[in-house]
Amino acid sequence: MKYSVFLFIIVTTSISVAQDYYSTSSKEFFETSIANDTAKLESLNLELLQAAIFHATNLERSKKRQFKYGKNLEKGASFHSTEMEVKGFFSHTNRKNKKYKTPFHRAKKFNAKYAVIGENILEEIALDYKNNSVYDSKLENGIYVFSHHNNGKRIRELTYKEIANKIVDSWMHSPGHKANILSKNYTYLGVGVAIKKSPYGADDLPTVFATQLFGG
Repeated sequence: MKYSVFLFIIVTTSISVAQDYYSTSSKEFFETSIANDTAKLESLNLELLQAAIFHATNLERSKKRQFKYGKNLEKGASFHSTEMEVKGFFSHTNRKNKKYKTPFHRAKKFNAKYAVIGENILEEIALDYKNNSVYDSKLENGIYVFSHHNNGKRIRELTYKEIANKIVDSWMHSPGHKANILSKNYTYLGVGVAIKKSPYGADDLPTVFATQLFGG
């Protein structure tokens, strides 16, 4: 598991756009059936997972300071997660695309205009898997499945809610990331994810790249 945090400040203004996943409270969102669906890795609904991470993040904040959905922040966050997955790096600095080099550049490119920009990133295994345990993988009907080496039991796929909670919990156990999530300086949040899928190597489990882009 990898994660990192970034903070950048510049003077400008703010924007927000709403979507259906964001039209309800975070508590109500997690009571819906879609939030509790199994996140099938070969057909993952990225927008739903992004919304789940957004709402899991809001549950860590006070009711008076719930994040508003930042559509343009989401675009910048999604772009960065995809770049990390496709181009094989893990950093707040995109050295492979200088036009989108920093969180500030990415926010600006997607017209997310805020006085304060912050970013959390994470690389997290998208299964009910404990780090350092031994596993086996094989193809079944064209899809990779994973099992525990000691007993052959299949490693369980998580629900969208469970993946979101796993990701946010990792950030909340890191002081810098937790500070971003709880900061009073931010009003808007956009989340972007990308998943590393098959083919997998012998030591390579399905991984979610997650980016939070904050604005205030």
